[in-house]
Amino acid sequence: MKTLDPKSREVAPETPSKAVRQRVDRVQATLLGALDVLEERGLQEIGSTKKRLLFDKTDVERGLEFHTEMKLRFRDDLRLLGLSVMS
Repeated sequence: MKTLDPKSREVAPETPSKAVRQRVDRVQATLLGALDVLEERGLQEIGSTKKRLLFDKTDVERGLEFHTEMKLRFRDDLRLLGLSVMS
């Protein structure tokens, strides 16, 4: 799995709106992808090779809810950057 440089997740005041959009979209795409994997495989959870729970469907759904709430909470800031809140 590819790990991201922690700085690539920061959104500083000078961060271009395109980069902010990519970061917001990447979070949503990751969560929706995880949900798709669970649904396609008919699973409720994903574990590691060491038989430890990594995440379950509820975790992903909560993550999506949190992500949506953050977009709503920061909607004015996102609009200043020219970004649509619910895309």
